[in-house]
Formats: sequence, C-alpha cells, structure tokens
Amino acid sequence: MCGSGYDRCMRVSTLSLGLLATFLAVAELPPGFDPAKWPGKMSHDAGSPLAVLRQQLTDAENSHDAAKLKVIVAAMHKELGAYACVPEVKPTYGTPIETARPDLAKVEDICRRSFASLKGRNGWEISRAAKAKGGIQQRLRVSFRNAESDLREFEAGIKPANDFRSVALEGYDYIVSQQTSIGAFGYPYNPNAVPGSVQATMLAIVKEGEKRGLKMTENGWAIEDIDEGGLQFDNGEAGAGLLHAYASTGDKKYLESARRAAEWAMTRKLVANWNYNSFSGWLLARLYRVTGERKYLDAAIVKFEYGVLPGQWTNGRWVDQHNARPQYHSVMSRNLVEYCLALAQAKDPRLKEARRRTDMALDSLAEEINTYGTPLAEEGLPLESLSVAMIAFGARPQWEKAADTYTNYLVNHYMPPLVDTGKGRPETLPAYVLWRRVQDGRPSACEVRIAECLQSQR
Repeated sequence: MCGSGYDRCMRVSTLSLGLLATFLAVAELPPGFDPAKWPGKMSHDAGSPLAVLRQQLTDAENSHDAAKLKVIVAAMHKELGAYACVPEVKPTYGTPIETARPDLAKVEDICRRSFASLKGRNGWEISRAAKAKGGIQQRLRVSFRNAESDLREFEAGIKPANDFRSVALEGYDYIVSQQTSIGAFGYPYNPNAVPGSVQATMLAIVKEGEKRGLKMTENGWAIEDIDEGGLQFDNGEAGAGLLHAYASTGDKKYLESARRAAEWAMTRKLVANWNYNSFSGWLLARLYRVTGERKYLDAAIVKFEYGVLPGQWTNGRWVDQHNARPQYHSVMSRNLVEYCLALAQAKDPRLKEARRRTDMALDSLAEEINTYGTPLAEEGLPLESLSVAMIAFGARPQWEKAADTYTNYLVNHYMPPLVDTGKGRPETLPAYVLWRRVQDGRPSACEVRIAECLQSQR
C-alpha cells in the first residue's frame, strides 16, 4: 500500500505517546509568515506517509481518541517540516498598511453602494434565473453571504435599514425553499462539470455514490458526499444564517429549517479537513444557544474537540497546508467564537481552553495582517472573524489594529474601482460597521447576542 515509502509509513503508524514531546519541541513558524520565503505546496501521493496519517487521523477522530490525535498531528507536523502551518497557495497581501481608525461614514457609503450594485445579482437571484433556463444554481454559501451582509447592515443601522432587512429575508426565504427532503442544504450538481473544477470533484463523488446504490441528487443539488465532508460547508453556513434570521425576526420557519439542517449535520462523520467539521460545529453550537437543548451542544463538542481543535498547532495556525490558508483559518476562528459562546451559556468547563485556543487563532490572524497587510481582500473573511470576535469578547489592541488596517485597505484601495459593478464587495465589510456600532453601545448584534434578541421578539 505504501509502495517505496513502506518503511516510513510503518514508522509513522507505530508512533508512541513518548514521541509527542519530541515533536512539540520542533521549532515553530511564527504566527505570521514571510511570503517571500513561501516554500510551495508539498506534494504527496496516495501512499505517502502524510496520506497514511490522514487516514489514521480520521479513524482517531471518529473513535474520539484524543491522545492518539495528539500523536498523529505531531507526526503530521514533523512530516510536513517547512510546509507545516504554511498555506498551500502563496499568500498575497494588499498594501499599504494604514492603521488609522476608518471614517465610519465612508465605510457605510461603500456598503450602501455595494448593496445597490448587487440588485439582481444576489446569489438567489442568479440561481433562480439560471434554474429557469435549465442551468446550474449557485452555491448556497453565496446566497448566505449576501443575505448575512444585508442583515448585518440592517442591525448596524445603516440607512435605509429596512431595505437591507427586506432583501436579507428574501435571501433567507430562498435558502429555506432549497432545503432538501433529508434536511441537508446541498451543493450544485453539474452533470457536465469541467474536468479539474470543484464541481467535477462533486460529480465524481455523485457517480461513485450512485454505483453504491445511494440517492445522490435532488432538485439540482448533490445531497450526499459519502463522507468526503464537503456538504457540511454550505449546510453549516445556511443553517447558522437561518438562526441569525430567526433571532432577528422571531419567525419560526427559520428555526425549524435550521433544526433540520442541524439534525442532518449530527449524522455526519468527522473528516480530515478540519474546516468542514467546524461548519457543522458552528451550526450545532448556535442551535444550542437558541434552544438550550443540550443534545446540540454535546454534538458541537464532538465536532470541535475531536474534529477542529486537534489540528491547531501551538502557534495558533492549523498544521496542514490547506487549512493554513487565510480563508479556512478565518472561518474556523469565527466558528470557534460561536463554540465559546455556547460553552459560556452552558457554563461548561471546556470554555477556558476553548477560549485560549480561539484567542491563539485570532492573534495569529491579526499578526499576519499587521505585519504583511490585507490577505484575501476579495472575500474579507479575516475581517469578519475579527469583528465578530470583538463583538463577542471585546476588543484587543492587535485585533482592533488588524480590523482597522483591513477596512482601510478595502475602502481606500480595493473596493472603489469595483463597487458599482457588482464586484466591489466582500460581503463581510458590514461586520466591521456592526462592531463599531456595538462598541458605541447602540445596536444589538443578534448573531452574538441571541438571547437578548429573542427576548425582544416576545
């Protein structure tokens, strides 16, 4: 099975707990990394030691073997060497680094112009038009991010606030309408996917599932991933967004739809891709915060304690190159904030360690921005993570500096030439406005202050 690497694979598979301390002593990369020294992407085939470790990792996750997970992750770090905690794609950073506090009126103006330019271009509008012509729908994460942005703009009091709210709920209503019969929110199924594309990967999974006699598609959506894990991404985002809509409106159709998505998420195995597990954990933790039903927190604990946190190295980064990318580091950081809020609500003793690890992740992200500039400007996920964390936990100087720096780059450099074309957004910019408004003591951010918002609905 291991080919020419058999002896190395055997050494990997027989690691003992006694080796853990040795691996932990390996010199760490700093939380930020010099893009000029990016080593590239480590290549490894199906029989490589790293591939063997990934299979062992999945087995240990699903047997809830915390001690074994520590050994395996340490072995992965050693095997990766200079590639550990370094993104598989070379990071690029927007500069200059401007740390002054952004003019909020200017930020709000960019938000309004972006909103206006997206009329007819939101994910659900594009998907409906494509479906009417027999085409392929957009990923539901696109509709989620459009709707979530608008709901944050409403909660931040950006005028005309009610326009933002009505469009956000239009988006969330569309998401509800696309829920499949098994409760999951699916992934666009394209039977003519271009080789090499993400949709081609899903097409291959669908074909394999059909060979096994499984129902793989419904109404243009792939609804099963045969434990690859990718469906947890859109399902988690859609479900968590619906719970935000429920907290903001009190409309139980959003709650019941999110509950069905969460029940599906509870049935999914943990996978080697940490960020996939985190999306299910995010949804389950938020559903616990809304309902107080312990089964959802217990399920979220499994997702995070065995499927997310073991992959984080002691410098705050995730050890594998895929999850070291800024987008995946950012979403896991954001999802961990939700986990901490759920643990705090439950007065669960795991909170102290979960909060420490969340802070490590956010400190690393902030240091990267403060040192090198703005990564991933087109998506803005680092800004969302920092802003949501500051709404939840309060500001830290390095987080605040990073959020200001990121926003300055978006508003002063990246977005102005694009904003009137429908491309000048990341949808996460309103999260920054919302944090500033919360800091001023004005609005309530329902995604963080769920209990407060639900109480106001009664």
